[in-house]
Amino acid sequence: MITLIIGKEKSGKSRAAENMLCDESIPGAGRYYIATMKILDDEGRERIERHRKMREGKGFFTIEAPVRVSEALAHADDIENASVLLECIPNLVGNMMHESPWQDMLKHDPGKGREDFINDVISDVINLSKISGQLYIVTNEYELNSSFDEETLLYIKLIGLVNSRLEKMAQRVVRI
Repeated sequence: MITLIIGKEKSGKSRAAENMLCDESIPGAGRYYIATMKILDDEGRERIERHRKMREGKGFFTIEAPVRVSEALAHADDIENASVLLECIPNLVGNMMHESPWQDMLKHDPGKGREDFINDVISDVINLSKISGQLYIVTNEYELNSSFDEETLLYIKLIGLVNSRLEKMAQRVVRI
């Protein structure tokens, strides 16, 4: 089962996702937290630390996976009964945008590159959902602003397109 938790930045969606997972997971089954954020600055470091403190005592096993999230659980035990929290789609999209081959393809062939990129993100999430019992996905909603530079506009559009596909796939969508 896929649950998509979606909302604005700093809306409490991560806490809500963690609480849902803890309330709904099979007793004794694994709880995995797949963290996609790369530490780039002090603000990122503080955000990661805040999220780690929120998870304390909840029984999560954290795996850092900035890309290829479905590979993060390759060596996990009893994964078919486990609950997995994927935190979060905007970080995953941003990280993948700067990886090969996407960095060049999104610049040089934006139409085809965009669709292939979205398909790659979605197939990775689908693979993750196939190997886990329950998948909780956290994502953000952003509003476009004409003052954004070209790369930021592309990033926000890609997140929106990925979110739209995830909403269609999810058995449950929770808006925070």
